[in-house]
Amino acid sequence: MSWRACQCGNHTNQCIFSVKAFKRSGGITGGICLACQHHTEGSNCDQCIIGYYRDPNLTIGNEHECRGCDCNLHSNSCVFSNQLYLMSMKVSGGVCQDCQHNTVGRRCHNCVTGYYRDWTKPVSHDQVCLECRCHPIGSIANQHCDRKTGQCPCKPGVVGQACNRCQEGYKQTRLPDSPCIKGKNKLN
Repeated sequence: MSWRACQCGNHTNQCIFSVKAFKRSGGITGGICLACQHHTEGSNCDQCIIGYYRDPNLTIGNEHECRGCDCNLHSNSCVFSNQLYLMSMKVSGGVCQDCQHNTVGRRCHNCVTGYYRDWTKPVSHDQVCLECRCHPIGSIANQHCDRKTGQCPCKPGVVGQACNRCQEGYKQTRLPDSPCIKGKNKLN
């Protein structure tokens, strides 16, 4: 049995022989690939670097087999979804994992529950999602603000993005269930 040279999948033309790798492979190969290209790494240039995922629809050795994650700078980890790939007409199959900065979604492009989008910042900004600040008395309990607008769900007669003001024609009370009630007309 003869040993094989480097198996680098057309991602480099540089390799060295390693006795340790030769013994570990049972005498099959001892080649270690160097200077992997096309966003690959590993002793055989067979793994995608962080921030890239392998497109299983491309052949091993294709210079485009490792595709970049499109996570809007909120994650550097993604996986391939064949279902998404097919639904997107074979354009993108990457699904981001471990989104940071209070973001979620396949591209870390939505805000998590309890946060809303700041439209004055690009989606890649680390503070694109702002915390909802719903008034504890004026807003409906156990409901969150709208993730796109930040509007909190207000109790009847209460207005404002945070539900912190009485609607025109209403007056403030000390009742937590009805913080604003319709004001009496002075003519009646």
